[in-house]
Amino acid sequence: MNITDINDNAPVWSPTELHKEFAESDREGIQSFKDLEMATDRDTGRNGEVKYTITGVMAVLTLAQTNDVRSGGAATLGGDGTPLSLADFPFQLAWKNSQLGLVVKGSLDRERVRSYEFLLVATDKGPPPLSSNISVFITILGMAFYFFSKAFPQCLFSELLNSKGVLKRI
Repeated sequence: MNITDINDNAPVWSPTELHKEFAESDREGIQSFKDLEMATDRDTGRNGEVKYTITGVMAVLTLAQTNDVRSGGAATLGGDGTPLSLADFPFQLAWKNSQLGLVVKGSLDRERVRSYEFLLVATDKGPPPLSSNISVFITILGMAFYFFSKAFPQCLFSELLNSKGVLKRI
């Protein structure tokens, strides 16, 4: 008797969303690696193997003391309406010691873009492929905030910043 697993389970995420921070001084490549939670799939064999993709990229722009969220097929940066394709998205998925993560692949400029949001999609390899996604939020830290957070890790920046991103109190 041969028992074959059918693909009846989509990948499942245990958190409801992910939050990551990168400093605008972070360099490209594996040294900027930040772990990402991975989805689990209860199926076996190829039906339980999961691949990951990025979609639905949005950027929160910093425009003359106002914040503007732009999106299209991806995100829009700058006043000229140029779309931010995945090729222009300054992050990419990477693997390190069997752990999924995100690395910097382009320059980061907090004065231009203070944060990014995207969907991380987990798709299994079964017929038919089943998928699920999770929202990922990336905050870009200015160099001063990055060094301050390393010197004083116990401080919560959300309590220190006012709505314009200026220190309220220390």
